[in-house]
Amino acid sequence: MINKNKALLLGIVLVVITSILTFMITNTIEVVMGDRVVISRSDYENLKNVEKLLGLKEYIKKNYVEGAEDNTLMDGAMKGLFEALEDPYSTYLTPAEFKSMNEATSGSFGGIGVIVTKSEEGYITVVAPVEDTPGEKAGIKTNDRIIKVDDKDLVGMDI
Repeated sequence: MINKNKALLLGIVLVVITSILTFMITNTIEVVMGDRVVISRSDYENLKNVEKLLGLKEYIKKNYVEGAEDNTLMDGAMKGLFEALEDPYSTYLTPAEFKSMNEATSGSFGGIGVIVTKSEEGYITVVAPVEDTPGEKAGIKTNDRIIKVDDKDLVGMDI
């Protein structure tokens, strides 16, 4: 037979486990009560932002002189999320843009095998040489600047 101390300890453990499970369930799933739904505070804050975005979309549709399509506005909003990152390697592409990019980049590539970017000073700068390519074999390293090619000055030139 279980003594009183063990029974009390078992009761406390069960209450704690039940409390933890209740907390986890109520914070991870929706609770429906009649015509109301209970959600977490973070989900509520996100919904307020979505509501604000949709309100702006409707305002633009009603008041913009030239009119605006829903898809165009939503694509612009999604592009804006990525632009806010200020990362040149992160971007949102619409399905048409993605298809176009895939068509433009399919097939074979030529070159020396380096990934480059344009610095603020106007230099074409090596981000990384691609492994086992002529650029790597020639000793090109990350942060090298490509200033001339075949005696043609590249400073200030677009990539």
